[in-house]
Amino acid sequence: MTTATSNPSRGRPKILVVDDDDAIRKLINSRLSDNYDVVDTANPKLALEMVFQDPPDCILLDLRMPRHSGLELCQTLSSLSFTQQIPIFVISGKSREIYREICLGLGAREFFEKPVDFHRLKLCIAEALKAGATDRRSEPRLHLRTGMVLRGIDKYGDYFQTQITTDNVSASGFGCVANIAMEKGTVVELELGLGSERLVGRARLVRIEQRPQDQMFYGFQIIEKTGNWILE
Repeated sequence: MTTATSNPSRGRPKILVVDDDDAIRKLINSRLSDNYDVVDTANPKLALEMVFQDPPDCILLDLRMPRHSGLELCQTLSSLSFTQQIPIFVISGKSREIYREICLGLGAREFFEKPVDFHRLKLCIAEALKAGATDRRSEPRLHLRTGMVLRGIDKYGDYFQTQITTDNVSASGFGCVANIAMEKGTVVELELGLGSERLVGRARLVRIEQRPQDQMFYGFQIIEKTGNWILE
């Protein structure tokens, strides 16, 4: 499986830019080429071929392109085990308020509205590649949004019960964004469903990642199953 880590054989992380606007592709190349090897294409179909021939470490994707939309390409890349660990950042002239949640639901890491805030983009790319380098997963994860209830003790010693929606799921774990302060090693009880919950076991927090807008992303590993998990 390809993960979102730099390929040692090429030295620097590789970024693929998919946008039919020549000026935007040139601008992104000029702003990122100091730290990354940047390749680009205006053709979404060719972009998919490029990803399979030589997987990049990160993809910057426009939404509005001829023949194939960026939404379709984002969904395809996020659903295939070979490419689903490559972080995708959507860069679009479309409204952030309308399209951000749609893109995140399809597997994108973040949404950037044009004109691009390159300072924030660079920070997001660096954080994604750093997280990928320390998170070498041995099993495929699916971008699957499933309602779940977590119960446990936060970093301040207080009991919490919170509803979350998974970002990705594997046979032995899941990732999610949660507004709870937790530390690595925190153990939570899991209930699937929002309204008709059923206890499925316990999980330990093994990964913490701070995302844009001060969101905290948590990766959990299941340590005990008392019911049927989403993937077996």
